[in-house]
Amino acid sequence: MEIKYSNAYLDSNIFQKDLIYGVYDKNSNFIANRFSDAVTIKYNPKIKVKYFLICLKTSKRKLLKNIKKEFSIKSIENKKMRELSSFELACVLIIKAILSKSNYIILDHIDPFLTSSDFKQIILYIKNSIEDIDKVVMISVNKIDNMIAITNNYVVASEDRIIYNGQNIESIHEPTEIMKFVNAANEKGANLKYYKDPSDLLKAIYRSVKK
Repeated sequence: MEIKYSNAYLDSNIFQKDLIYGVYDKNSNFIANRFSDAVTIKYNPKIKVKYFLICLKTSKRKLLKNIKKEFSIKSIENKKMRELSSFELACVLIIKAILSKSNYIILDHIDPFLTSSDFKQIILYIKNSIEDIDKVVMISVNKIDNMIAITNNYVVASEDRIIYNGQNIESIHEPTEIMKFVNAANEKGANLKYYKDPSDLLKAIYRSVKK
């Protein structure tokens, strides 16, 4: 689980501040390539949360107070970082990223480390704070279903290239779990076409087996 921030150039034609983008990365290297300056937030496992989140800039203190309240971390402020659950740690690191001087906050494939309910709760915290954050929030996921659950701003990437950026999930023509299955099956000698509807794919598999 990596929480990062980046001050890469903000192209408002592609990404806009105060929006959450769900990123489905086919090759798992879009973030690394596109945001080569991204800083992964590190921490001393022995430090207490309240000291880790100390804000020296007066201009940021009100933001910190509001975000801490939104993320409901008062009960864990005296815990050491190593004592936090995965959910609590993610919340604290996200707050740290919010306080950073950056254009982007990047939650890089955090979904496998959280339960479904914890993942949804973190997204809710971010949505409720988005107007205060004043950054682009990018959340890369392992499953396309998680991207759909996050937001209606979808980014699909392959290598260093965005192959889809929009809000119509039905128009995404290739990066689905079905696509992966079809590719794997065809590598083994099957002759399947790409189907979005699982029932159509099952029919095609049946026809292929019957031959």
